[in-house]
Amino acid sequence: MLKSRNIDAIITIPKNFSAAFVTMVNNSTRIAIESSVGQQQLASASNLTPVFDPVTGTFVTPAASTVLIPANVTLPAAGNTTSSLIIQGDAGYMNYATTQGLVMAILGQYKDNVRSNATALAAPGTGNGLFTDYIPLETVPIAGTQSFTLFDYLIPGLIVFALLMQTGLIAGSLAREVESGALNRLKLSKVRAVDLLFGTFVTWTLVALAQVIILIAIAIALGYHYQGGVSGLSFALIIGVIAAMASISLALLVAAFTKNEMQAISLGIMIASPLAFLAGAFMPLPRQELGTLGDHVYQVYDVVPWTHAVSSLRAVLTYGTGLTPNVLFEMSWLIGLTAVLFIVGVMTYRQVRLTPEK
Repeated sequence: MLKSRNIDAIITIPKNFSAAFVTMVNNSTRIAIESSVGQQQLASASNLTPVFDPVTGTFVTPAASTVLIPANVTLPAAGNTTSSLIIQGDAGYMNYATTQGLVMAILGQYKDNVRSNATALAAPGTGNGLFTDYIPLETVPIAGTQSFTLFDYLIPGLIVFALLMQTGLIAGSLAREVESGALNRLKLSKVRAVDLLFGTFVTWTLVALAQVIILIAIAIALGYHYQGGVSGLSFALIIGVIAAMASISLALLVAAFTKNEMQAISLGIMIASPLAFLAGAFMPLPRQELGTLGDHVYQVYDVVPWTHAVSSLRAVLTYGTGLTPNVLFEMSWLIGLTAVLFIVGVMTYRQVRLTPEK
């Protein structure tokens, strides 16, 4: 849930958390009482009878040499129990940084209030003089994010955005064939519709594969901290190819309803840009839940395949998780939605553009 950014942070309260608070209260109270008694003894030092110290050979007063606790005052038992409140999250996520600051402020205020109330009851007027922090806040970045920057987080989304922007280019290429009359000449030949569509998919899939390789290579050259090694890069290429097939399918739909190349390119870009935002390619999106099925919460953005492509790429490249159940789940949705879009795109384009004219 942290890696998919469904939650901002995990706060872990350890078993000895309350014991550490007891230690803090007891030690604070001891210091407050000793300070209060010592101040009273110093104030009345002139009324005390000096005692001869055989070691120094001088007369000293009890208040000047030690703090004498009255018999009717019981000091709380001292202790050394400590505990850490643990907050875990993605170090490159703005919401995590905000949550971390809030938790730190709330914990600090709570500790000060507990300590101040305890010392005020035990020894009024002594203040809050304990400087030892028995319950510090410990931050734990999730694996693979400690040294990551915003650039590292954005790379998977930029790859998907580049694949989405191919929609206009592919749609324009298909529309140009219609506009130039090349498609009509092909329809008069013995070339089948399946051959034309298969050729289109193979050609543009290879182009998309080369594009993903170039993008990742340039990102690494610019300092991209990818995870997962060779296997992570291999999974990223597979995810990129599937996302590219979704873009090609979308391009078929665009090309089926546009009259010329310029219309196809413009409409393709107009559709691809908001889809990139819906996929979360650039920034985390507000939660828009559709419902819960099993252990997964589905949001509005999950209806487009590129959302799952971004999540999968971030998992294998940013976090280096490999093919975990969560990644397989995202890839399953990516493949399923791409297949649906593929069927719709192919059938629509075939019906509109490749059906022989009567």
